[in-house]
Amino acid sequence: QVVKESADVLNWIICDGDIDPEWIESLNSVLDDNHLLTLPTGERINFGSNVNFIFETNDLQYASPATVSRMGMIFLNNEDINIKALITKWIKRQREEIQGRLEEFIEEYFYRAFEVLLQFEDQLAVTTTRVGTIMNALTMMQEATSKGEFLEALIKGFAANFAPAARATVVEELTKVLGIRLPTDPRSPLDFCFAKENNQFRAYTPDLTRQLKPTDFTDNNEPPLVRTVGAQRDLDLIKPWVQSGEPFILVGPEGCGKNMLIRNAFEELKKTMKIQIAVISCNAQTSAYQIIQKLNQVCLKAIFAQGRIYRPKEASRLVLYLKDINLPKPDKYQTIQMIAFLQQIITHRGFYDENLEFVYLDEKIQIVASMNPASTLGRFPLSTRFTANVRIAYVDYPTNEELGMIYTEYLKGVLQNPQIKLERNDPTTILGLSKKIAPFLVEVYHNVKQKFLIDEHRHYLYTPASLTSILYGLLRYDIGSTEQLIEIIAYEICRVFRDRIVNFESLSKFDNLFLGLLRQHFKLNFNPKEVFYSSIPHLKEIKEGSKEIPYLTRLSVEDLKTI
Repeated sequence: QVVKESADVLNWIICDGDIDPEWIESLNSVLDDNHLLTLPTGERINFGSNVNFIFETNDLQYASPATVSRMGMIFLNNEDINIKALITKWIKRQREEIQGRLEEFIEEYFYRAFEVLLQFEDQLAVTTTRVGTIMNALTMMQEATSKGEFLEALIKGFAANFAPAARATVVEELTKVLGIRLPTDPRSPLDFCFAKENNQFRAYTPDLTRQLKPTDFTDNNEPPLVRTVGAQRDLDLIKPWVQSGEPFILVGPEGCGKNMLIRNAFEELKKTMKIQIAVISCNAQTSAYQIIQKLNQVCLKAIFAQGRIYRPKEASRLVLYLKDINLPKPDKYQTIQMIAFLQQIITHRGFYDENLEFVYLDEKIQIVASMNPASTLGRFPLSTRFTANVRIAYVDYPTNEELGMIYTEYLKGVLQNPQIKLERNDPTTILGLSKKIAPFLVEVYHNVKQKFLIDEHRHYLYTPASLTSILYGLLRYDIGSTEQLIEIIAYEICRVFRDRIVNFESLSKFDNLFLGLLRQHFKLNFNPKEVFYSSIPHLKEIKEGSKEIPYLTRLSVEDLKTI
């Protein structure tokens, strides 16, 4: 294309991405005075002096001296970035009626808050650039029309990418410099919102108005959301990005409910538009190919003025949700191909297909991802060139108090299931039983997590998802009494927690802990070595083509030996 241009037209070829010797070494002859490109086919292309190359990258650790010596070098550091120009450009893209007010608020508060944040750059949950941090806050402010809404967006935007301990310090310093007081516990500083009705900040309170039903527990991969204070905080944290279609990453430890939060955030939006969520579960080998394959499945290829474009097939917005985005392995030059591809999609709104034709992505396609912190085993840090282009929010496990609330609500829903036949099945009995069982489950979880650490064995990974699986497990039994219900809960706890224990000494430690709590809460004597539940007695029904999964039946040791 550039060879065809006349000599008086100046051409720039921009190579945007990581530099590695496997491709850039072949350009050495182009960068010489003779400007000659030799293709693998043997064909030679001679460039005129009107053609120049720009390589846009974040480091040159894998570029050879032969390559580096052929080029001029411009290094852009954080101090070179004109923050005011960046913010002014962003303001001009907002609605005209709020531009003036935003400019006023930013001048008064934003720069002072940003100076405070620079002190904590090294404590970010996911490493990003200063531009990434600024955009995290700005994208929260898109609908801020009052001072209170602006300050809420400013604090939440700047504090979103910090783990809880660092977040508490950051928010404390921010509130000092902004001259405001928040109605929250300093340990959970983001548990607030701005109430338009009285123009004041208010703390979240648990919202338990929605009663869970047995039908909410049909899919154990999609448990229902209980609107605790933490859930409301985390939903409000990502709400502006969900509504505006910004690409974002939700970061948090294993089993803290990232998938559930993302799913529920888009459920809210489904009330106003048709949304399709396409999920890609990443692993060490996931590459750009899987993303292109998924796009081909869920998009229509259309033609518009600039060329070909992918558009959502069956919805007004397509959400491409990548789970565990930091699992794919980097190559020997520390490039994660899938991340480089996503960066291209987000930055340039498209990619080159196998025919080297540029295919655009409709702006109604949104990239959303979740990941565990990079410090977790088998996870890799993401390129800051990528993280600067996406918004980032950190979420953590619910507190023990919130877990008690969540599992009380879950039990109220599960115990209404027709196959659980308690002596009395009225709402008061179910509520009383739920309030008794939930604290027991949380106490077992908390104690086991403290005594059996992931540092000892990798599979000692106990999360709130473990408790959820216990409650879903109850739906596999035909329960006839409260006493049987407690025994089955004890049995399920053994299957979820005890079966992971690795030696007899640790098993003994677990049994003492667990059975002590069981006697304390329910005065029940339970021997994990003598009680078994199995579907073995129903195997004949399965062979004869029964479609229903049979309930698990209680067996004694003698029954098991007989079978």
